[in-house]
Amino acid sequence: GSGTSAMEGAIVGCCPRGHKALVVENGKFAERWVKVCATFGIDHTPLPLEWGHGAKVADIKKAMDADSKIDTVILVHSETCTTALTDVEGIAKLTRDRGALLIVDGITAVGALPVKMDEWGVDAYITGSQKALMLPPGLGFAAINDRAWERIDSGKMPTFYNDVKAFRKSLDTFDAPYTPAVSLVRGALKVLHGIKERGLENIWAETAMLAKATRAAAEAMRLKVYAADPVDSVTAVLVPPGVDEAALRKTMRSKFGFQIAGGQGDLKGKIIRFSHMGYVDAFD
Repeated sequence: GSGTSAMEGAIVGCCPRGHKALVVENGKFAERWVKVCATFGIDHTPLPLEWGHGAKVADIKKAMDADSKIDTVILVHSETCTTALTDVEGIAKLTRDRGALLIVDGITAVGALPVKMDEWGVDAYITGSQKALMLPPGLGFAAINDRAWERIDSGKMPTFYNDVKAFRKSLDTFDAPYTPAVSLVRGALKVLHGIKERGLENIWAETAMLAKATRAAAEAMRLKVYAADPVDSVTAVLVPPGVDEAALRKTMRSKFGFQIAGGQGDLKGKIIRFSHMGYVDAFD
């Protein structure tokens, strides 16, 4: 399944009856996790933040102080829609101190940004194959620690295909509970070997360099970077007044061979986005 399937499995497993989640809502993908909670009847409170802003420790602390029932926090590390970065390390320390679980969508973070799940104390961290891992879509990855497994084992999974317990059981025999995407798994092995050879720290540094260069170029062209808390994996630039965003992207592709993304949701037609993930270098 996709990253969404892995995220759904983690959310449903970590939020059985009797538990309450705080869901940071600061972009289109963050909104998806609010919808997952609503779909499965999970007790939850959305935490709306202005788009373009990442969640801060103070935001989470204020919400948790206001509701002592919250024992799970769900957020997006790198919100692809708004290109905003959330302080996962700082928030993880808070949730650990409060005895709460932290579930993180890292679909555009893994392979591009520093991700230190164990060191930070993140309980469930999810990613997908189609972003910085440079594979076709179709593989969801879920890293789940012992604290999260204790919660998962304490309740029932009201889902079939995305039952993380079933996948854990199959790991004992190096198998999958359902037909796996074998070609993607083999591709992932090749990609992971390549990442190991290049070195994660080198990849993080290259991604940061590309993001810094893109933001500097935008500033030099008197364009405005959209996000107040910009992430290094993707940069969003506001489209100047009078410029047709769709026509601009079409020209970039047909005349110069560059595929750039437009905005999503409320940002459709208002921004263009440049990816710094995967097979991208300084010349690009």
